[in-house]
Amino acid sequence: MLVLGGADVYRPFAPLLNAARSLSIPVIFATVDAETCGPTGSAVLAGEGRIHPPCLSAFLGTPLSLLLARLNAQTLLLAGGRTSVEVHYSFVDAHQNDFFCRLAEDCMAGASPAAHEAALKAMEYLQTGARQSSTTLVAALQAFEARRSSK
Repeated sequence: MLVLGGADVYRPFAPLLNAARSLSIPVIFATVDAETCGPTGSAVLAGEGRIHPPCLSAFLGTPLSLLLARLNAQTLLLAGGRTSVEVHYSFVDAHQNDFFCRLAEDCMAGASPAAHEAALKAMEYLQTGARQSSTTLVAALQAFEARRSSK
């Protein structure tokens, strides 16, 4: 799970983050502040990744690709950030690096509702099914864990 700055200002973010953590899904925070992911101060826990993007993509100028390779990640769940800026740029870089992406669209926003919707449509165009609600993503994480546990 890639958490871009400000994710915790969205009410559905806490259940999504808690589900990822409880299921041992790796969490990586891409924020300016090393200790929090937003104004309400969601703490970055020990063992979770922290990167500090110097630009708009979480990939450019950071060790994100190395972290994801080390984790054998194939899918990225993105939450937080400005949909039409950090999210879109990070999504495109993830897509170009062959990651399967899912967007917690109720845990992010654009500069305006129109910008938000346009960015979501552009990302959905690249990967059909990318747009998801946080509730749907929590259910998918739980289903993934159930399948993984039954093996």
